[in-house]
Amino acid sequence: MSRRPPRLTGFDYSRAGAYFITICTQGRVCLLSEIQACQVKMTRIGNVVSECWINLPCRYSFIQLDTFIVMPNHFHGILWITDENSRRKSLGQLIGSFKAESSSRIKQLGIIDQKLWQSDFYEHIIRSEKELELFREYIANNPENWANDHNHPEYAGGYVPVFDKYENVTPATWLRHKKL
Repeated sequence: MSRRPPRLTGFDYSRAGAYFITICTQGRVCLLSEIQACQVKMTRIGNVVSECWINLPCRYSFIQLDTFIVMPNHFHGILWITDENSRRKSLGQLIGSFKAESSSRIKQLGIIDQKLWQSDFYEHIIRSEKELELFREYIANNPENWANDHNHPEYAGGYVPVFDKYENVTPATWLRHKKL
């Protein structure tokens, strides 16, 4: 399977809109939580990650958070960048800040001393209300689908996320007119 280009060429990732992101732990090691009976049980590391994510709008007033989940070896979230982004921070800069803050706090607590996150992250520009609902549903159902998740350490293949069919949808005007 060929790797998807990391970002959409020519797209301004500091512009207002909704973005679905996935961030994986280094080596996809299960450090953040456990799935028990389709429920997420966060570890100390996962709790720190969750706190850092929830506090991100305190550092950057031009973002709003939507649904998110801390899985055993990855994190999914929906982040909105609003029109008030006068500092022109890009999605990559915001995720970099989140990763640095969570890594730093975890190291300060002495929980682990290894690298926490992979250097890159997956993103998808959410282009419609329908897509937004599909990503919210995907996040909500992630614990239930953990055994079939391609991030699962024992993944054998075959599961295709519900949102892949929207990969080539062009941006819709709803993002430009959406009240945030």
